[in-house]
Amino acid sequence: MFQYRYEPLLSVQFKHPYYLNGVSKDFDCLPTAATVDLLQQYSLKLAQTKGGLKILCQKEYTDPVTTIPLIPIDQPLDLFFVVQVNSDILNLSDLAGLPKHYWLSNQNADGTFKENLALGATLGSVDELALSIAPLSLQLALPPGLYRQIQVNKLGEPPVRQIDVLPTQETLNLTVNQPGQYRVSKIKADGTRDESNYLLDPTLHQATKYWAVLHFRLDATIDYDPANAVQYTVNLPHKQSIWRYFVALSKARQTVFAGADLRPTFSLDYEVASPYPGTTIALKPNASWTTEELTIASAIRDDKIAAIYLFETAAAIPLFEASPPKIKLTGGTRTTYLPTPKRDQYTTNLFVHL
Repeated sequence: MFQYRYEPLLSVQFKHPYYLNGVSKDFDCLPTAATVDLLQQYSLKLAQTKGGLKILCQKEYTDPVTTIPLIPIDQPLDLFFVVQVNSDILNLSDLAGLPKHYWLSNQNADGTFKENLALGATLGSVDELALSIAPLSLQLALPPGLYRQIQVNKLGEPPVRQIDVLPTQETLNLTVNQPGQYRVSKIKADGTRDESNYLLDPTLHQATKYWAVLHFRLDATIDYDPANAVQYTVNLPHKQSIWRYFVALSKARQTVFAGADLRPTFSLDYEVASPYPGTTIALKPNASWTTEELTIASAIRDDKIAAIYLFETAAAIPLFEASPPKIKLTGGTRTTYLPTPKRDQYTTNLFVHL
């Protein structure tokens, strides 16, 4: 008697250190129409998870207990997903100097495979989307006489074709039949070449709000043993910044915090071991305030405020969900607990009115 079940084939998970368990639930991976067709054709099932996705393979169980895929993968399959951001998580991520769009793939630029989408601990190690996304046709500009031939390769496969360029030709309409990642080489008369990578897919070309393109290349060498299911990860780096506290002392309470020796001070307390040992919050001298800080202080000053103090962390620290610290403001015998920055804040300026 035949029995059928789905077992894991591969998965991808987005991670961010802001969260208590390190897993980010802020991304949606949406398959293209061509990917949906391939999944159905090979009895593969897509399961959205809290923090990524899984691809499951339908298997046939016989007696004794052995498993074989219902429809084995007998040729290279390219599965594409549009990755969209569904929260403000990028405000907590250090993406300075990186492009706005990313190419996340288990295939290298030369068509070979790699084991992890993120080779390091940060997004900077993930392949940047250094290729143009277009439909199945391209209009190539060709300066007359510069190139003698165009060579088109689908990455990981033999050349698709070679196209001779006429000396007076200025443009070329290049069309391919199958979506995928292609390399277009423009070959000059001296044999040197200019190369560009393109992702040719009508669905992805129409997606205007994508953050990344997720790509899996599967072929007949894949291991169907669920114990060996590949688990990819995409690690996003945590943005760190100085936490600044503007403490406005009202005239009505200046007798509580008064005198040079009784100025308020900050301390950091953690319920568990500090993830950032040695971090302190110190009073910033007025003479070293930046123009921005002076502007902020001027905006919150009124006739009822006696003085404004500025405290800031000695080093840049990130926002985090796991074990947030308790911030104490002390002055004389008085102690006040202050808020920590929240993830929906676009800056780390906090205001305290005493």
